[in-house]
Amino acid sequence: MALLDSKIVIITGAAGGIGSATADVVWEQGATVIPTGRDEGELATLSAVRDDPRWQPIQMDVTDEPGVIRALTDVLTRFGRVDGLVNNAGILILNDVPSSTLAEFDAMFGVNVRGRICAVGPRYPS
Repeated sequence: MALLDSKIVIITGAAGGIGSATADVVWEQGATVIPTGRDEGELATLSAVRDDPRWQPIQMDVTDEPGVIRALTDVLTRFGRVDGLVNNAGILILNDVPSSTLAEFDAMFGVNVRGRICAVGPRYPS
């Protein structure tokens, strides 16, 4: 018996890096993994990883609150529950503060801070 047998786990930012590695380990431990990507390209990447009923990629941009609500509602409709969330989505803009633009700051803040709140906020169906 694997550690996460029969668990339903959503992993944001699963199209690369730490999120991808985490999704692989969680899947290997027996969970049904809902890896998320923010756009169609990332969703295509996630869909190509494996063809398995315990691997159910969905498109979800953590900065889009209505989209997050739709995605979580879809997961709850399909599976009836969520047992775990790895809130991994994040971006890094490699500029020092004086060189950063407001748009770069807004993008990074939107994913790294507001996205965390959006993905675990209290407004979702139970």
